[in-house]
Amino acid sequence: MTSSNIHNNCTIDAFTCSIHGITPGCFIRRVLKLDPSVFIFQNYGRYGYRSSLRYASIEIYVNGGKDMGICLDLKSQGCADLVHLTQNESVFYEILSSKIPDYTSLTRIDVAMDDHCGSLDMDTMADKVEKREVRTRLRSRTQYKSLDDTDGHTIYFGTPKSDVRIRIYDKQAELRTLSHWIRVELVLRRHAAKTFQNQVIQVVPAESKDGNQQIAMLGAGVLWDRLAFVNPTDVNISRCTVCTWWENFLEGLEPLHLAGKDREIPSIQQMNAWLHKQVSGSLSLMVCLMGPAWLEQLICDGAYRIKDEVAQPMVQEMVAHKKPIAIDPCQDYLPDKIRDVMATYYKNKHTTYQQEVYRNEH
Repeated sequence: MTSSNIHNNCTIDAFTCSIHGITPGCFIRRVLKLDPSVFIFQNYGRYGYRSSLRYASIEIYVNGGKDMGICLDLKSQGCADLVHLTQNESVFYEILSSKIPDYTSLTRIDVAMDDHCGSLDMDTMADKVEKREVRTRLRSRTQYKSLDDTDGHTIYFGTPKSDVRIRIYDKQAELRTLSHWIRVELVLRRHAAKTFQNQVIQVVPAESKDGNQQIAMLGAGVLWDRLAFVNPTDVNISRCTVCTWWENFLEGLEPLHLAGKDREIPSIQQMNAWLHKQVSGSLSLMVCLMGPAWLEQLICDGAYRIKDEVAQPMVQEMVAHKKPIAIDPCQDYLPDKIRDVMATYYKNKHTTYQQEVYRNEH
């Protein structure tokens, strides 16, 4: 098998996000930099939205419930149309990082990686899956193959409901083309998509002229982290060597680990409801028996058990709704990592908390 150059064959293939604190027209004009008058209103919606605005294959769902904002929903052609019509190779990065809305939340992104060079072979990969010579944290593995091979062969890692799913299929057979074409698609949803958004904003430079490509490459890095076809060189699969053809396909990439577990992080409202329902009775009894000083010590001890992957989105949620955090992030009993998260986000939103002051004082 020959070497592939994934840098030229890696694209954003689907993109869905909710945008809060901005009108549809303002979003189209100020973020997408398109003319709102070219969008056609439709009495059709999805995801709880009652109607939509459409231009080419770009769809924006509107008129949802309270606090739903608007939803930009792009399939493969919609992604291509958005880049073409805006003539902006960083439009996806600008949507994710824009400070014009109160906040933007990525709910799904698909990254497609194409092999036109012959690095990948469907039969070889299928054989590896059957022999369990695959290193992945995605437990579900499914294969589909037509009896006459006319519709090609598809391999899935993960389920349709998984936050992370990988699909590998024969694009040549699907489109009836003559040239070799195997596509590998990474799908990130819900918490995985939000985590990916945070890492994109941290990694991609704000002044980048090719933000779309850099996002796609980061998605390929997540694929590298989540899936590897290996040689049976050791009984422990974690120590097995990676197949050369898989390394060739992902040549030049660095694996990107999505921080945190693939699970939904609770919102402040959800955690508040859980505390009232499950903990409030026991907590009230302990304070009555032990006194307020016991509660203060419990808070101090619990601060060192706060997980940054839970704290970070909650701090962002507070900032997005312009609600001040009750405790100054410089309090001594807070762990350093939580103080950094709180101070950094408030600095980025130009509030009274300044990280430089915090560092000088501590």
